[in-house]
Amino acid sequence: MSESEWREMIFDSFRSSGLVPSVLSSPPSGLVNVNFGTHNCVHMGTAIEAEVAAYEPSAVSWPTEDESEQVRT
Repeated sequence: MSESEWREMIFDSFRSSGLVPSVLSSPPSGLVNVNFGTHNCVHMGTAIEAEVAAYEPSAVSWPTEDESEQVRT
C-alpha cells in the first residue's frame, strides 16, 4: 500500500466514524496513540469496553514535525 493510499484510508475512517467534522475539523496527519492505563492501547479498529472508555485516557500522542511538540496527557 502506498503512502497516499494509507493516508486516504485513515482519512476515510475518521470521516465515516463521524469524528470529522463533528469532533475534529480534519483528520490528524498520522496515527494517534491513545492509552487507557498500561494495558489498554487503542489502535484504529480496536474495540474497548465501555468501562475502560468511561475514564479519561492516561496518555494521548500523535506525530508532529517537531517531536517536542507532541501532546501527551
